[in-house]
Amino acid sequence: MTNTYEFKNLTTNDQKDYLKALKELGVEGIPEAYVFYDELSEKEVEIYEESSEFCGKEVVAIGDTLLIF
Repeated sequence: MTNTYEFKNLTTNDQKDYLKALKELGVEGIPEAYVFYDELSEKEVEIYEESSEFCGKEVVAIGDTLLIF
């Protein structure tokens, strides 16, 4: 399984940028974690593309970053 990273460990500016982008998409809330799309295994990509989920949790993509809720 691909490593995930805690959202709170991003720099303040990066957090603000992601939250702004989420708001523009109409998504409320703060992500728990994030993962980079290019770090996913083939099976994880397949699951994500079919269900928009990662490890059973909702995911929103901002560029190549998948934000996990």
